[in-house]
Amino acid sequence: MIVLILAACGSDATPTQAPRNPATLTAPTGEAWTTGDVPITLENVQTIRYLGRLDPPDVVATWFDFTLSPDSTALAALNVDQLASWDLLTGRPFFYTGRGNLIHVYYSPDKTELYGVTDAGVTDVYDALTGSQMNTFNAHPAFAVVTAFHADTGWLALGGTDGTIKVWDTFERQSLVTINAHSQAISVLAFSEDGTRLASASIDGTVRVWDWQSRQQIDQFEPENADILHMTFSPDGTRLALGTGTTALLWTFGLTPT
Repeated sequence: MIVLILAACGSDATPTQAPRNPATLTAPTGEAWTTGDVPITLENVQTIRYLGRLDPPDVVATWFDFTLSPDSTALAALNVDQLASWDLLTGRPFFYTGRGNLIHVYYSPDKTELYGVTDAGVTDVYDALTGSQMNTFNAHPAFAVVTAFHADTGWLALGGTDGTIKVWDTFERQSLVTINAHSQAISVLAFSEDGTRLASASIDGTVRVWDWQSRQQIDQFEPENADILHMTFSPDGTRLALGTGTTALLWTFGLTPT
């Protein structure tokens, strides 16, 4: 749905004429909401059409964080006031509730729960259909506002201002490991696709890859004059892409980054 909206918004504008904040599209005429027939691919992306619009009630604010359910049939999002969730098969909302201090939200692997992480490192657990809060736990007392989530397992990694990383099993509300990873605050975290490896970047200038379950460091990279903003593993877990404000680096473990 996000791809559909973005594609529809940009279809009539040239790079030099595109407004910075395009007007919100009007709702489709006729049936208010329809579902797509086939998944979007590179081959059919030019033929996509506008299927519907999600309208929160009486709140005008930017949605700054969102998560799709594992089966892509539900969407949860955060704005300055609300935690909201929609059924993407019908376009109807599941619930709207107060955001509190949440900054990130994730679906549980079985789609029954939502995990909201606050700016203080507390994780609140919500019923994914009703929005009622079910539980809460203090996931990292020295939280640096840095997380990574492995959707298949529900593992949540949180980086600390003290250079530590804590990994939780969110469904069991159980702390799995604490890693003394860096000498200064964690700035970025990323899980490999299979969840066995965890990459961490720090303001101390190092990037490290961990076998996090055994707390063993696999490799270390010290990029020159690079403030790492984003990281992602290759699908096979053998390489790590790192993005800065001006450059992109590709690191194959044990070899010189390119």
